[in-house]
Order: sequence, then structure tokens, then C-alpha cells
Amino acid sequence: MTAFKLTEMNCDLLDVPQNYSLAYTSTADFFPEKGTLAWKFSIIFGQTDQLRRQHIQRGNIAVLEENSRFIYHLVIVENIYQRTTYENLEAAIICMRHHMFSTPRCRIIERSAHDKKATENCSVVHSISADFAMCRNISLQFKCKNGRNHEMLRQDHHTGSVAVLKDHKRYVYNLVTKERQHEKSTYIALFYALLTTRDHMRQHGVKKLAIPRLGCGIDRLEWFRVKSILEMVFADDDIEITTYSHEPHIWVASREQLHVHCVTCKRAF
Repeated sequence: MTAFKLTEMNCDLLDVPQNYSLAYTSTADFFPEKGTLAWKFSIIFGQTDQLRRQHIQRGNIAVLEENSRFIYHLVIVENIYQRTTYENLEAAIICMRHHMFSTPRCRIIERSAHDKKATENCSVVHSISADFAMCRNISLQFKCKNGRNHEMLRQDHHTGSVAVLKDHKRYVYNLVTKERQHEKSTYIALFYALLTTRDHMRQHGVKKLAIPRLGCGIDRLEWFRVKSILEMVFADDDIEITTYSHEPHIWVASREQLHVHCVTCKRAF
């Protein structure tokens, strides 16, 4: 049995050290009353839209990851006008306990930009279509760098499978998540492709993966669901997964470049 220690402290919950995960009670609609602890959490940690999309019912929890800790949202009522019950609170605490004891062994590190040197010793993953028509987005970058489409075509893969290429001391995993390039990837195809990837990694001792946010570009998959699939598939594997989200630089023209000038003094405004 895991040792349990309850310590009561007279301080602000948000002032505790960063190595502590946080938990608080919330409504299912995630519309907190102003001035409450739930309202403070929504201001500091945000992501309320992501929480609402999870459609959490009473007696369950919504979980967000903030740096290296978890933020537990214990959903105990539908909205601020309802009163909580011990039954809903107990059920939510049990769900939180289950999550705490079943945290996946895999480590997912999220980065906002791609570091070429950091991924030199990592196997890499990206999603493609079964016709291997990599014409846009990150798939095109993989095609330009690695090429070798003829090798993948000979493997004759279908949706939910993986085409594997050897690149020196690492592997390139091409996850087939749709039949044609113009179609949209699906969560179920991604799940089965990741299962096949996991089996190959176990057989060949692969411990590090570098991946983009799979399917979250032109296919419009939601990252929190994709991340949950990654955690579920690799829950028992002691590996490190680094995800990269490409944040394109947005160029904004100056007033001078837009030729917006005052009609009298001719100065830009």
C-alpha cells in the first residue's frame, strides 16, 4: 500500500512549490464564479476551451499538464448554481487517485520550435497517406530530406500501418493515417499506426522519438486527444518523446509599408 500523508497548511494554494501537482473542484461547464479559486485557476492556467471540449461529467476529472506537474480539475457539479455532494466529490477523488498511480512511464516533452541537433540521435515520426503523395506541410519536408519513396511504395501499406525506413542509426516512422493525400487523418488510424510503431521500437530498442503534433496541422486533429493516445500507447514503455509544434513567424507590415499617411502632414499613422 502506498504511504499517505495529509498536511494542512494555512497558505495560498497557488504559492506551493512547482514540484507539487495541484487540484481543485470545478463545474462541468468550466464557467467559474469570479473571485473563486476556480476562477483564479482559469486566469493563471487558462486552456478553458480545451477543458470544455473534454465533456467531463460529474464525479470525474479533467487533467492538464503544466511543465512537469499535473493540474487536476475535480468536476463535482454541472454549474455554479448546483450544490456539491459527497458522492460526486468522492468519485472525483478516486479518479484523481487512479491517474496519479497510473501515470505513463513515457516522458513527453513539448517544444515550440524544431532543434535539428537535438533530434540527430532520435528516431522520427510523421503521418502520411497510403499513396505516399507527400505534397505539403511537414510531410513534404520529410520527402525532400529523406526521399526513398520507392522503398515505401514497395512495402504496400494501408491505413493504420507504418512504413519504416532506416536512416543511419535511427528510424523514420511513416504513419499511414489516411488512404489519399486529400483526405483527413482519423484518431483510430493514428492509434493503430502508433501501436505498430511501438512494437517495432520494442523489437529494436528505440528509446527516443521526435515527432510533430501528429495530424494537428492540415488534418485538424486536436492535440490534447493525440497526446492522450500517445500516453495510452506508450504507457508501459520507458521512452522519451519530444514533440515540436511549428509556430510560423507572422509578418505584419508597418504603416509606412501599407502607405497609410495623414493627408495634411504626410506622416504615417
